[in-house]
Amino acid sequence: MSSPLLAAVQAQAAPTAGVLDRPAARLDPIEIRAFETRTGRVAATIPYLGTPSWSRGIIAAGDWRVTVPLDSDDISLEVLGGVTDPWLWSWAVCQGTKIWQAGPLVTESYDGGVSTTFGGGGLLKLFTDKRVLTNPGRAALDTVTGTDADTVFGPTGYTPVIGGTVPAGNQNLSLHTIGKRLIQQDISTPGRELPIVFPDDIAGDAQREYPGYELASLGQRFLELSQVEGGSEFEFAPEFVDTTSKQYVRWRLRLGTPFLGNLTFARYWEYRKALVNTAFDTDGAYRITRDFERGNGMNRDLIIGFADRPIGGAPAEMILENVGNDHTSASAVATLNAWAAATVAGGQSAAPTITHTVRVAGDNGEGFQTGSPSLAEVDTGDNCVAVYPTNQPHPRLGAGTFASRILDIGSGADETTAQLTCQLLGRVES
Repeated sequence: MSSPLLAAVQAQAAPTAGVLDRPAARLDPIEIRAFETRTGRVAATIPYLGTPSWSRGIIAAGDWRVTVPLDSDDISLEVLGGVTDPWLWSWAVCQGTKIWQAGPLVTESYDGGVSTTFGGGGLLKLFTDKRVLTNPGRAALDTVTGTDADTVFGPTGYTPVIGGTVPAGNQNLSLHTIGKRLIQQDISTPGRELPIVFPDDIAGDAQREYPGYELASLGQRFLELSQVEGGSEFEFAPEFVDTTSKQYVRWRLRLGTPFLGNLTFARYWEYRKALVNTAFDTDGAYRITRDFERGNGMNRDLIIGFADRPIGGAPAEMILENVGNDHTSASAVATLNAWAAATVAGGQSAAPTITHTVRVAGDNGEGFQTGSPSLAEVDTGDNCVAVYPTNQPHPRLGAGTFASRILDIGSGADETTAQLTCQLLGRVES
């Protein structure tokens, strides 16, 4: 392992043995709170059966799923019916003052018996499924072919290829802030408001043009900004406006510069203590050395983005090519090249996806602290360290210290555990 990674891991203080003498913090039960998507106002607490499932991640909508008893004294059918109108109502999976996931209710599945199951996603799902990217200030709602329906960004003096002019508020912005502006523009008119807290602007000279006539998904265009080279990772992180009353929910748009999270390896779990288990999968499908990205046009008029990483001199090295078909409406070669560069950068190896099962309270399963964090202190994007002692090696990985980055956090088999889906950074050798 490279010395910079070793130095970064060693710079963090490992848990001391003494922490095992201290009782672990009390683990609050999970609560389900139903709230109005548009206002964030909590209207009901929902009883549930089993363990609610949830997940959240970087550049992902995530999801949640809750099974509700129909014979409970804690909620009537009338109240339940009042908080289950799809999209208009959202549910939050909470534990103490932490909201694990919250977003629009979308589905219900009832197949007989005395329970029914509701499901939904994080806030990104609303933007990908139910919001169209057009300028809300256009002259007529039913007309999207004029330049007044377009949304354009660029530096001062930039002339959009699709016509029109760049509004003052859309000038001199980074990709980070173009993404922010897309969301701000969408929720700026009556009927579209959402309780979102935004980060500060970051200046730049990025250019983007979104014709209204494309009628593109707002969420898809927002996602694409994170997929180009230099694009910002993001997450719509739910939180209580007031953690004492818990009567209002909002989302905080986390935008990376370009990465999210604590990258200092301050998160530490030890196998068979707060780290219950580690599984992993390796998929070489995304190993790529050369990428072509199809843009607008056909045949000899097709616009192509391209990126290439020269292979090494080892006998086993070879060229691995890919063709992307997700950006066929794009007409800017520079943008297509950025997507291709990001694809090649992400395909330099077939690194395993590590899934750590950890204890939510950071305890050892016997009621004592371990020095590992409570899950409430952990965010997607954080770097972490997993330690497998020589006296309790992992069956597949063996003994050692492994560095990873948390990409997704989700529910475990019960309320005391959770799963961290991570990008393996490598074994740390001393």
